[in-house]
Amino acid sequence: MSDLGQLRERLKQASDLWQSLPLETREEQAIAMEFYSKAVFPLSKQVFVATEASKIKEPIYGLILPVGTSPEPLILSISAVNPERVLFLYTEKTESMLDTIVEHTGLRPSQWEKRLVDPADVTQIYCEIKDVWNRWEQRREIAVDLTGGTKTMTCGSALAGTLVGAQLIYIANREYLLDPYRRPEPGSEYIEFVPNPYNVFGDLDEKEAMNRFRRHDFAGAALVLANLAKKAAYPRRYEALASLSAAYKAWDEMNFLEACFCMRKTIDIIEMLVAHDGTVPDCNLANKIQPLRAQLEGLEHVKDLMPSEPGEPPLPLLEDCNATASLIFTIYASAERKATRGEYDTASLLLYRLVELMAQRRLAVYGIDTGNPHYAKLESFKLDQLVDNVNNIRSKLEWSPISSLPNPIPLTEAYILLQALNDPYGLAPAGVHWNRFLNETGKRNHSILAHGFIFISEDQYMQFKQMVDPLLELFCSVEGIGRSQLHTDHTFIDPWIGI
Repeated sequence: MSDLGQLRERLKQASDLWQSLPLETREEQAIAMEFYSKAVFPLSKQVFVATEASKIKEPIYGLILPVGTSPEPLILSISAVNPERVLFLYTEKTESMLDTIVEHTGLRPSQWEKRLVDPADVTQIYCEIKDVWNRWEQRREIAVDLTGGTKTMTCGSALAGTLVGAQLIYIANREYLLDPYRRPEPGSEYIEFVPNPYNVFGDLDEKEAMNRFRRHDFAGAALVLANLAKKAAYPRRYEALASLSAAYKAWDEMNFLEACFCMRKTIDIIEMLVAHDGTVPDCNLANKIQPLRAQLEGLEHVKDLMPSEPGEPPLPLLEDCNATASLIFTIYASAERKATRGEYDTASLLLYRLVELMAQRRLAVYGIDTGNPHYAKLESFKLDQLVDNVNNIRSKLEWSPISSLPNPIPLTEAYILLQALNDPYGLAPAGVHWNRFLNETGKRNHSILAHGFIFISEDQYMQFKQMVDPLLELFCSVEGIGRSQLHTDHTFIDPWIGI
């Protein structure tokens, strides 16, 4: 027979003897009660700890217990949970129970504290739990035992425990002895875990977060999910989703430093969950960890090369094909998201920046920084001949000639210069006519978000995008990069797809 089996047998023998004792007089009742306290309950506690302690999957820092008129369930709870800190919520009628509970659990004076409460005041009970939660530094590893106390105390404790994200438990039993004993059959006690309502009904909040995420309101989604994580008993999944939303918010805003931090945090949480449970319950993020890692790698590459100060030369970034391509598709994807939200002015400005960036990258191949060009780097070109080439193009546009190359180089001049350099990237190879280019890019200056007062309509945005797309296609061809894969890599992952 196993040690637990032997222990159960000893408990059964002691319980049978206890239940056989006479109870006709008060003296006999007192003797039976003393026998229960000294011979039966200690064995019952040992069996309970041996069978129930293993159900506590993570260490509990703090345990909160409303105190009723029966100390035994609370003794069992403390013994199995083994918390570092304990708070007793007691009434004037139940204060006497505290000495018994402390004696049987071996709690040190530094481990426990008590608060006198009105058993009919739900608000006071809620405030006491909220107060100790704050004093315990709002730790996640907190449990509330709902076994003891009045119904009002139970309600207040359950409400407060739910709102602070505590694990709710109570000591149940499989068999109960009626009069005259009125207590559980020794050895039938067990821990019951009460599902946190936010784990059961949090789907409403999560649905709201999902809808915000799919509307590209990543800040709103992150806020809802972060609040949900604070309330849920098992918050890690919500923390991963909140962190991913925050990463995409930062990425959408071109804040690569913050995007990297949040994306790295997201991946760390997922990896921890997978290592612990083998999966991420009700969340498809575990299956998407590889593309998330790929996104993080791309983000970090851009972050490391992005100028950190105004005026810092951008050539280290622009001379790196992969980094520039990642930045280009970041802008392109952001423009598409803005368009789906009806923000056509912003989307158009982003596409304008994309057209400019592609030209900047191609000129960087020649060592030219459009903000501060050093034309002497064009060793294979005679500057006089290059000026002549530029003027030939300007004459076709009916523009006045120039005597020297531009400094700095604006957008249109950048494309003129690329044509003059016979670069494979340019308007003509992309099938874009100069008049169309000038007309479409000129709309940017008239936008309310640029220099003018004109609202960019959906049709105007689409016309602009139809010009930009062949330029992007040509750019990818010239640079030898895969447009389809890059577009996929820079498309934000929906964590709810596949659930």
